[in-house]
Amino acid sequence: MPHCNQYQHTDGCPHARGSQSPSRASDPSFRVVRSVRVGGGRIDVRSDTLHDDDLVLIHMGTGDPSLLAGKMLDQFAEYRGVETEDGLLCVSVFGVTNGVTRDDILRANPQNKYGEARYGAVKHLARLLPTSFIEQGASPLSASLQRAHFDLVVETVDTAALAAGTLGARAERALLAEIEAAVLPILEAFKPRTDKRGEPAP
Repeated sequence: MPHCNQYQHTDGCPHARGSQSPSRASDPSFRVVRSVRVGGGRIDVRSDTLHDDDLVLIHMGTGDPSLLAGKMLDQFAEYRGVETEDGLLCVSVFGVTNGVTRDDILRANPQNKYGEARYGAVKHLARLLPTSFIEQGASPLSASLQRAHFDLVVETVDTAALAAGTLGARAERALLAEIEAAVLPILEAFKPRTDKRGEPAP
């Protein structure tokens, strides 16, 4: 996602905890297929994908789906031009792939609470979109992590009124409820929430 928050670069799989979880490839094997200017940087859409057994991490924060739904709604318009002139409802995640390890992801991001799952357990919940956010002034570690950044695009919610800018207050509340219902199973798939030491998060 373009802005950092508790879920997104910014948000389990118990048998993966405490391990290095090396990435599938030692070197990135993708190409940038499209770039879109956003604020002071750009979004690069890549050609790579994830495999069912690839580990995926999400920053969980409080684990509250209503907070995530609000962030997705706020950032919808920032994805205009990435695929269409409309925006996208996205959940930001990081994959252990393209030379990026689980430890790299945890070390590069300031958030302490996260969840993890194998991609095969979440792929039916949203469409995968490989995106890198290239921002001026980003640290080398944070910038290197972008080759492992992905968005989970929620497509089960009708966003026509949101894209057209005709969403009233009542309709916005109803839309938020729909988004919340759509992201709840995604968050559930990444449970349990833990801290960076692998301890259960309060």
